[in-house]
Amino acid sequence: MKKIHIGQALKRLRRKKGLTQDELGVGAGFSTNTISRFELGTVTPSVDALYKLAIELECTVRDFFVDFDDDADKRAYLFNAICNADSEELNRLVVLVSTPAKKA
Repeated sequence: MKKIHIGQALKRLRRKKGLTQDELGVGAGFSTNTISRFELGTVTPSVDALYKLAIELECTVRDFFVDFDDDADKRAYLFNAICNADSEELNRLVVLVSTPAKKA
C-alpha cells in the first residue's frame, strides 16, 4: 500500500480550477500557508476542511480520494479523521456525508 497524500489531489483539483493557493485559501477560509501545508502533506486537512475546499473547488469530497489505491486506504484515512474529531466535528461529519457540496 503506497502512502497517500490528499494534498496531491488537492493540488491537482486546484490547478484544474485555475486557482492559486492564495485564491483557494481566501475562498475556503484558510491561509496560503495552510493550503501549501495541505498540498505538501505536512498537515492533513480535517473532514470539515475537505468539505470547505470541495465547495470552493466545486467538486465532491470524494474527489480528494481518487488517488487512493484501494478502499482500505480510504477507510484508514476516514477512520483516523473520525477518531481525532471532537464532538462538534463529528456532528458536522454526519451532516457532510448526507449533503452534496454546493457553493453558496
